[in-house]
Amino acid sequence: MKNFLLFRLVFILVFIFNIFISFSYSVDDFDFKFDDILNLIEEKNDNTSKSHQEEEKIITEKKVKKTENKSDNLLKSINTKESPVSFTKKYIYKDIDFKQNNYIPSGFMGDYGDLRISLRCYIKPYKGKSCMKINYSARESQGNGWAGIYWQATANNWGSEDTGLNLSGAKRLVFYIKRKKGGEVIEKVKVGGIHGGEFTDTADVDFGPIILKKHWERYVIDLKEYNLSYIIGGFAFVVTTESNPNGVVFYLDEVVFE
Repeated sequence: MKNFLLFRLVFILVFIFNIFISFSYSVDDFDFKFDDILNLIEEKNDNTSKSHQEEEKIITEKKVKKTENKSDNLLKSINTKESPVSFTKKYIYKDIDFKQNNYIPSGFMGDYGDLRISLRCYIKPYKGKSCMKINYSARESQGNGWAGIYWQATANNWGSEDTGLNLSGAKRLVFYIKRKKGGEVIEKVKVGGIHGGEFTDTADVDFGPIILKKHWERYVIDLKEYNLSYIIGGFAFVVTTESNPNGVVFYLDEVVFE
């Protein structure tokens, strides 16, 4: 009987001990897993926070860059409007002894034998002491029925020489013209239009016809919409026998790009 009681007591003690051991292990294990979970949560929060910070940094940089671009574009726009391309007057003809005259009346065209030009006409110029005088006989010396002269950058340059002028910024060409008797016609005048060689004009502008009068008349060719960055043929005129069967004598003065 005593042995049976002792056996039951030992059994109960062992059972209690096992329960205690099992409980201790579960608690420790639970603590271990809980700590791991907390660490994972903290790590995830740190990564999320860093990710958010990086995203906010990128967004901020984009906003700053966008603002800078808008500022730059606005500044460029303001500078463009307030700072147009400057241009200093360039005369083709002011007076015979004016040293800043540009271009040379060397490009005779068509019935070139019907043309004579004087750069030293002192008979009532529009301004200054001299003007140019052109005489067209209309004899059709070369059988073309028309004639003209180009004022060229270097004499007789039809595009073989790289001597064109940059006239960017010029808004117009102004010139004064009159006829000795009145009523005859200049078929057209031109700015640019030389395309026959290695170097070519960046503009080709026609103006006319012009019905000549006995007194000086001012004419303006609007050039604002044209590319004038390279011009060999600064000025030209064309006359025809059809419009002037008896020929024509006319005068030019104060031919200038402004």
